[in-house]
Amino acid sequence: MVERFFRDLTEFITEKSFASTRELADAITAFLAVRNENPRRYVWKAKGEDILRKIDAARQALAAGKPERDSISETPH
Repeated sequence: MVERFFRDLTEFITEKSFASTRELADAITAFLAVRNENPRRYVWKAKGEDILRKIDAARQALAAGKPERDSISETPH
């Protein structure tokens, strides 16, 4: 759920430009104020089986594209 919160925050501030960290902090505070006016729960909708299937597929893809350890040490520097 934390990832979803930060995605929403990122979407809120992405189109803006900030001249200082103070301006950025003010934009984040504004986001929180708007969000708190109409609070909504973040609801987990994904099935556990689907998540585990995606994790397994990602691991297999990473393993398939992984170079041999020895080939790294043989690379000229």
